[in-house]
Formats: sequence, structure tokens, C-alpha cells
Amino acid sequence: MVENNDNAQGAGNNPLRRIAEYFETVGWDKRLVDLTEDEVVGLIFVAKKTEGLEDVYTEPYLAELFDRIVQNSVKPEPATIPF
Repeated sequence: MVENNDNAQGAGNNPLRRIAEYFETVGWDKRLVDLTEDEVVGLIFVAKKTEGLEDVYTEPYLAELFDRIVQNSVKPEPATIPF
């Protein structure tokens, strides 16, 4: 569920639009594993420099989304037997 602040800006100023433009440059058909190091660094840079997500989406929604993504990406270490 997306919690929108109703402050979504026009297509030119929408932060997701700016990120999507970068993806379009890289190629929508590329899998993440197929990206070059430069493309990954570029994506991270664009994401870090893109301001305004907090103006479009509520902070609690962004925090919950971050927690959900991080929780799903961190695999628990297998239990070790102490002997």
C-alpha cells in the first residue's frame, strides 16, 4: 500500500520520474546482476542525489518499506554447534 502525501509533483519534478529516467538510460530489460559496476554506482548516486521522496511519500511508509526490504535481504546465519 502506497501512502502518498498528496504532494506529488508534476512529472518533471517527481523523484521517481528522475530515477526512472536513469533506468531508461541503462535499459529496462537489464537484470540487476547484468549491470556493470559503473551502472550500479550510477544508480546509487542518482538515488542518493534524488531529493523529494519524503515530499511524495510519508516518512512512516518509507521507514516501513526500508525495514521490509532490509529484513528480506539479510539472511540469518546458520546456527553453529558449539562442539
